Amino acid sequence: MTDQPATRHPLLDDLAHVSAADGFGYLRGFLARLRQHPDPVRIVQLRRLGPTLAFSRRDELHDGFDEASRRARALGFAPAVRLVGGTFAPLHEGSLVLDEYGTGAATILSPDELFTAHTRLVASVLRQAGADAALGPVAHEYCPGIHSVNARGAVKLAGTAARQSAGAWVVSSVIQVGRAAPLREVTATVADALDYDVDPDTVGSLSDELDRDIDPVVIADALVDAYRAEEGRVPLFLRML
Repeated sequence: MTDQPATRHPLLDDLAHVSAADGFGYLRGFLARLRQHPDPVRIVQLRRLGPTLAFSRRDELHDGFDEASRRARALGFAPAVRLVGGTFAPLHEGSLVLDEYGTGAATILSPDELFTAHTRLVASVLRQAGADAALGPVAHEYCPGIHSVNARGAVKLAGTAARQSAGAWVVSSVIQVGRAAPLREVTATVADALDYDVDPDTVGSLSDELDRDIDPVVIADALVDAYRAEEGRVPLFLRML
């Protein structure tokens, strides 16, 4: 998939450059750039990273962080620290990162409404793909939160986190499309190093739910279509896969 923005905007090139150079660390600087932009703006970015263990700031401050990072590397997952999220999230080539950015003036929704609308859109696309997807956490899931998307109430398919910064905001989801077995292995060993109560069997994916390999590009296209169909909330798009 290539960049196909609904409307070209200089911030798209800025975002493409910084996010390609640094998978998660760019976020603070980009939110500052958004705050300085004089006009309302809303951007949706879809991307994939290589095998990555995305730690939170809470994880980074944990006594077990160095050991958790070492274990992630040993399994081929590059440690990274992201600005959003309560605890770690595992990613690989079958994971979609969906980031929605904007300024406060770009939406009439409250932060909670924005968070919920974003997650409902993700769940709707996964249901359309064939999964029994619903909002809500699964007991002992990684990066637990009320805005998780689960399948059958048993496994986590996607997690969502948000950050606001003086009028600029980001809502970010990690959507597991490819097979989850490698994610379960790294989740188990990292959770053990951090002494978190996480059951690796709750790590799910769309491919596992449908028992066939799903191309993440297909789900990325469906997400873009869903955003474009939103009445009165047409975002700018940056599509990077």
